[in-house]
Amino acid sequence: MERVVANRISEHLNEYNLLDTYQSAYREGHSTETALLRVQNDILRAMDDGDVVILLMLDLSAAFDVVNHQVLLRRLKERFGITGDALDWIESYLSNRTQCVRIDGCDSDKCNLTCGVPQGSVLGPILFSLFTTPLGDIGHIHKMFNHFYADDSQYYIAFNPKEINPENVVYQVEKCVSDVRKWMLENRLKLNDDKTELIVFASKRYSHLSTSLQLKVGDIVITPSPFVRDLGVFFDDRLSMDTHVANTRKQAYHQIRLIGQIRPYITTEIAKSLMRCLVLSRLDYCNSLLFDIPKCLLRKLQVVQNTAARVVFKLRRRDHITPALISLHWLPMDMRIKYKVLLLTFKCLRGLGPVYLKSLLSFYNAGRSLRSTSTRDTLFIPRTRTKLGDRAFSAAAPLLWNSMPSTLRDQQNIDTFKKQLKDYLFVSAYES
Repeated sequence: MERVVANRISEHLNEYNLLDTYQSAYREGHSTETALLRVQNDILRAMDDGDVVILLMLDLSAAFDVVNHQVLLRRLKERFGITGDALDWIESYLSNRTQCVRIDGCDSDKCNLTCGVPQGSVLGPILFSLFTTPLGDIGHIHKMFNHFYADDSQYYIAFNPKEINPENVVYQVEKCVSDVRKWMLENRLKLNDDKTELIVFASKRYSHLSTSLQLKVGDIVITPSPFVRDLGVFFDDRLSMDTHVANTRKQAYHQIRLIGQIRPYITTEIAKSLMRCLVLSRLDYCNSLLFDIPKCLLRKLQVVQNTAARVVFKLRRRDHITPALISLHWLPMDMRIKYKVLLLTFKCLRGLGPVYLKSLLSFYNAGRSLRSTSTRDTLFIPRTRTKLGDRAFSAAAPLLWNSMPSTLRDQQNIDTFKKQLKDYLFVSAYES
């Protein structure tokens, strides 16, 4: 029943374009990776233009548990046009709920739930996202970019220190946070001031701003961090991704060691499955953000993948690793990253991805008819000034897309595209 209602709500929201464009949680075609890819793209392009970027990550206290039912129902009615029997059903769904704690088969007394949305449910997360939609309006008022993933909220702003006094930008950000805190109080939510994180992305020229800028959030003064963890990905203040690579290697090697301990007792097929689930999944998580990182960092990730292959086939360190990777049909790390970027590009161009990524892409317009080259399916590649700009999705995606054969670019079915793309990259990696 919840899934039926969730589908009806989604259809209604999509038909009237009522959803916040930059809310990525619990939406088809959206994910933590697409959210981070847009945030990273905006930061890289700003730094490519010589700007400094302030990123503020807010933390809500027990967000799902303190949603006021009356405020939520009023918002559904006034902002999203959900009325009549539909609204009555949601009110019935939220009311008369109880909870208890069970320890060793013993239950505590039941407690009535007068607020909050059910966690672990289908509707709960969707209702929470609708409840917090006005937070995006606050960012727009203060001319700040924002992106949300459920209760993870982040606001960021770019500025050129040559043209704008950094103190004025800090004041602008503080005003935005002040209005967010005010909205939280009015809607009976709580912002954890001491858990709010701040990071300043700047080139070497303005590196002093990465440590000198400070923000006052409530009664807390926040200083910039050298790196932050954003939806499971580590961003450092140069956006070099070295902290993220180091953390990924640490987690992957931990799993490889555990699998290595039981390798003598399991079959090769089971070892392959464990490596895919516990190691490759970590190497592939949000790997589109690693496009065109320095080769020394990419090599570190490749060594992890090589080690995993050696454990699967019980190879020695001296044994050549390429035959093992081919046998496993594992793309090397650089190709895995390209595969992810191209798959996301395909989804955006075919209407299967988020609007905020699709808006970064546009087809090339030659302006006149060219006999030798067809530009019908060729993407426009924006100009960049630095390597940072080259790494942005808006530049990387068109570059990779245009380099593919036209037969791949013309493909319409996603399953067929995935298979043909992997085969194409596999041949490029091992047979070229």
